[in-house]
Formats: sequence, C-alpha cells, structure tokens
Amino acid sequence: MIKFSKYVIIIVLHSTLALEVVMAYFLRKEKKKKGTYLQTYESFWDKDKKQPRTRNVKSFGYVEDLISDEIPDPIKFYSDYIKEQNENRTKALSEESRPRAFSSPVELNIGHFLLSSIIDELDVKETIDILASQMRFQFSVFDLITQLIYARVISPCSKSKTASHVFPYLYGSSTISEDQVYDGCSFIGESYKKYIDLFNHSYEKYFKRDLSNVFFDCTNYYFEIDIPGDDKQKGPSKENRHSPIIGQALLLDADLVPVSMQMYPGNESEKPYIRKVIEEMKQRHNVSGKTIQVADKGLNCARNIYAAVKEANDGYIFSKSIHGKNLSEKE
Repeated sequence: MIKFSKYVIIIVLHSTLALEVVMAYFLRKEKKKKGTYLQTYESFWDKDKKQPRTRNVKSFGYVEDLISDEIPDPIKFYSDYIKEQNENRTKALSEESRPRAFSSPVELNIGHFLLSSIIDELDVKETIDILASQMRFQFSVFDLITQLIYARVISPCSKSKTASHVFPYLYGSSTISEDQVYDGCSFIGESYKKYIDLFNHSYEKYFKRDLSNVFFDCTNYYFEIDIPGDDKQKGPSKENRHSPIIGQALLLDADLVPVSMQMYPGNESEKPYIRKVIEEMKQRHNVSGKTIQVADKGLNCARNIYAAVKEANDGYIFSKSIHGKNLSEKE
C-alpha cells in the first residue's frame, strides 16, 4: 500500500498479471457553519483525465449529532470504521492476486530440448546445488537457472510473466512461483560472477573457445521502482525513460557465445566505464585476441576510439542513426 497525501493507493497484481491501481476510502471532515460534517469519500483514478479524483460514498452527519453513549468520539469511531473497510478491501483484493504457483496446462513446449542437452553435457548441476545449499530454498536453483535460460530463448518477457506464462508450458519443468523466481535471482545476483566462471569452465572442457576476436557492447535496463537504490540509479535510458536503470557490459567470443558480463550503476557514464570493464574482462578470462567494440551514441567519443584503436590495437564499430529531417535522399 502506498500513501500520497490524502490518497491511499492499493496496488494489486492479479493472476492475469495486469497491474491495477485501486484507490481507497478516507474520512472527510468538512467544516460547516453548524459544525464538522463527516463523510466517507473514495479516491479513484480518472482514466480520461489521467489523475486521481474523489467522490462521496456515504454521509454520517455532524459530529455533535453523532455523539452518543456508544459513540463518544465520532471522528475516532468512523476513522477506525473506514480503516477496517480499507483492510477488508485490501484483503479481498489480495485473495484475487497472483497465485503462488501455476497449474499445468494441456499444451507443452518442447523447443528447449537442444539447450537442455547442452546444459546436461556441461554437468554443472551438482556444483550449483552445493552453492545454493546454504539457503535451504524450497526449489532447485539449478532448475530455476535452466528454466530461465529456456524461457529467455523461447519467449523473452518479464520475470513475472515468465513465471506465469512460460514456465508452466515447458515440458518437464519444475513448479516455481513468481516469488521464488525473485528470491532465486536475488541470491544468484549476489555472486553472479561465480556462475559465469562455472559455466565458462564447463563449456571450455567440451567446446573450443575462439578468443581470436571478441565483441563488446553495453546496454541498460529500467526498473519500475519509485526510489533509486544501490546500483539502480537514474541515468540515460535506451528507452528514454526517467526510471532508475542499471547498466550491463557484455563480452562475446568470436562465435558470439558470452564470455563475461558486468553490471554497473545506471548513473555512471558508459564512456569512461567501457575502457575499465574491457580491461578487467580480458584479464579475468585471459583474452589476448582483438576486441571489437560495438558502439552507439552512448559510447562514441574520441577518447574511447583512440583507446580501442591506438592503445589496445582493437577494433571499433560505429553505430549512427540514418534517420533525420535534414538528410538528403542520397545521404
């Protein structure tokens, strides 16, 4: 529940995963010539005007007229009454909200079998189980990681939608709720580099890694949260949003298989950060080949180009939009 001034907003995530904002009741105390007049008002969201509004639901009367043996303090009495009404309303909405796990559908997706066979060959389950054993989760972290991989390939979407709309349709999948997805991702995220090193080590035992050329790029992701925190800070977003973001640096080998990634605060500029991240990644993974930097307007600057081409003897790919009102037909 979020409070803004006199408005109380109850945010409910239904099982259909549609975000709904339900405004709550409050006690209005209106000063009139005869005294203080008490009414129940309901705040609601006006879809047409796109702003919160209020409307009268019930009138109780003047405070002096309401005083009795049963109600010595009408303001406190009706304040408690409205508080109870809001609590009941919130409870009723919560019971309709998203389920903790989702029932099995009739149709199942088997398109992840190829990925499943590769991950089985990597033989990382036992190590991941050991890393996660300290938490005593009621679900398998290995199953969570593999199902998130399959879901990202089959139907990329939010973690919330993945839990409700993708996991249940994976043939042979484990039942993992949305809350468990968030708990597992939080645990993995605290030491994500360990998991990257584990998969890299296992991958290189069975497949030849081509590091003669590696490719590097940066991107960012926004979070629908009210207040920035930790590494989720406001910065230039790819979607031109004003929400807090987090940056991601990604390094790929010559076959476009990920080698490493690094997350960084969204309020840090990509331009100086790219040089630091590339050097750290190359040292950590013993990359001696040429690194091709794929750069858009967020990374394009003379210092980065000079560092890549002259200092590191690497490559640099420019990205420039060809759209513009002032461009000629030839351009």
